[in-house]
Amino acid sequence: MAVQLQQLGWAPDTIYLIDADAGVSGTKKISERRGMRELFDLITENKIRLVACQDEDRLFRDITQIQVNIFVEACRVARVLLLTPTMLYDFAHPLLGVHHARQFRFKCEIAAEYINTFVLGKLHRAKRYLVSQGLWVGTRVPPGYMVDMRQTLPNGSSNPKYRRFVPFEPYAQVVQQYFEIFVAKGGCLHATVREIQTRGPF
Repeated sequence: MAVQLQQLGWAPDTIYLIDADAGVSGTKKISERRGMRELFDLITENKIRLVACQDEDRLFRDITQIQVNIFVEACRVARVLLLTPTMLYDFAHPLLGVHHARQFRFKCEIAAEYINTFVLGKLHRAKRYLVSQGLWVGTRVPPGYMVDMRQTLPNGSSNPKYRRFVPFEPYAQVVQQYFEIFVAKGGCLHATVREIQTRGPF
């Protein structure tokens, strides 16, 4: 976004970039997001006049709209503008302020609904289906196994074990021996660890 602002005429030394929330969910509270908390402080302390972001959903995906309303009110009181590639919000505008706030809330609500319906609904449902078929979906790989990611075998035929867990030798043999020791020790983890540390296998 900094490049776009410079193209619009802003001098580089007037742009303050906040990217601490990369990878942090917009569903979290303002106080739970380091970058958003810093931005909120800049707004309430009257240290900035405009907030620029790539899209409304980069700021909030709050289904309750509580955090959205806190942000809108802070911008309104401090008379801070909000700029996106398609809209300039002025929540303090005497005529359009209410409309801008309503439009911003609506876009944040749409983003939150996307999380609920698409990500949590369709994608997670599809992920559960793949797991039920015994396929790896990016989860942690159990000790003693690896994921066979070969789509085709050396002879050119389709690999029936593609994306499935397969034993990872000789590591799998060691894990099997650990389990046998665990059973022999009556399921006592402490005794199992002590046995392995003393006699192996290492």
